[in-house]
Amino acid sequence: MILGFHYHIPMVEREGILYTSGFLGVFLDSLADQVSELVCFMHTPLPSEDFMMDYALKSKNIQLACMGPHSPMLRRLLNSNRIISQIRVDLHRLDVLLIRSPTPLLPALSRVKKVKKAFLIVGDYQKSAKDLRQPYFRKKAIQLWAAINRWQQDYAIKNSLVLVNNGIIHEELRGIVNNLHLVRTTTLQSGDFYFRVDTCQLGTINLLYTGRLDLSKGLQEMIDTLARIRSSGVNACLHLVGWEDRNATTVTALLRNQVKRLKLGEYVFFHGKKQVGEELNAYYRSADIYLIGSKMNEGFPRTIWEAMANSTPVIATTVGSVPLFLQANEEALLIEPGSVESMVEAVLSLVRQPDLRKRIIKNAFELAQTNTLEKQTKKIITLLHEYSRN
Repeated sequence: MILGFHYHIPMVEREGILYTSGFLGVFLDSLADQVSELVCFMHTPLPSEDFMMDYALKSKNIQLACMGPHSPMLRRLLNSNRIISQIRVDLHRLDVLLIRSPTPLLPALSRVKKVKKAFLIVGDYQKSAKDLRQPYFRKKAIQLWAAINRWQQDYAIKNSLVLVNNGIIHEELRGIVNNLHLVRTTTLQSGDFYFRVDTCQLGTINLLYTGRLDLSKGLQEMIDTLARIRSSGVNACLHLVGWEDRNATTVTALLRNQVKRLKLGEYVFFHGKKQVGEELNAYYRSADIYLIGSKMNEGFPRTIWEAMANSTPVIATTVGSVPLFLQANEEALLIEPGSVESMVEAVLSLVRQPDLRKRIIKNAFELAQTNTLEKQTKKIITLLHEYSRN
């Protein structure tokens, strides 16, 4: 099968080797292992995005069909016809085009005739646009565009194969899509697992967050939580491993000011972006508790699977598919989004209750083993093969 793939994360070729962001790269390599050819319809990065191109694709059967630079979204939308014309020849030699959604050029790609399309839906622009920190009129314009994009998406997917990694979105689409399947997206490979019976055994409790540095992830609440648990007598540190979009520093500066105001400079560490796999796993394995305080609806953060695979007990908020995929108090502690009090209580519970902590570590590790790239990609490819033959 010749499989096409599109998403708005960039890809670049350097000296004959393709590079992209790590979380996407391991997924693409996993897809490529099970098809004859994988053609990636992707943009090239802007200079501010070069830092994200940290993963060298290993599979030799992956090709880049370049869609031009990853320019501002409005420019890409206005030039969508020209962008599609550049890749039309490559599109027409595919058996199936898998479009990871939501993505700005989904409507334009959906209009290309004689190309069989499938969709991997991992989020909802409409829901995420509700909590934007933008000037009023700009925010309203983005929300209007998000609503139009969602309407165009729902129209395009009706008679297509649709894979969804979000239980809530899966329920919403049941009455719209005929060929709908719930899948789990992950970066985990068989070599990523590391079992520990217990954590919180040393004098310092290391709290960890990994991922994009965005205030919607509850980062301010994590810093407030650190201040409160330290005042209760727990010797703790917070490690933030991640990046800002387009290598900005706005959120980092805001968080550093919060740290300074609370006099936590010795106890909060900004480690920057780390590559998926061995480099990132080292942080999970030295952590005692993993925190993710998402306040917006999302699918199921891949970082939760990564933490569980490395025996780091998880505290997560009840958003998106998190409460659907995880059993509270058995595989993770689940808290209300935006609540510092709940986060403090959860951290102290894990620190002070070793039986609870050990149970969560064991159960979560076993659950993560059911969700490897090998297993999930095999399911996705099987569905794509069946779809391509119909």
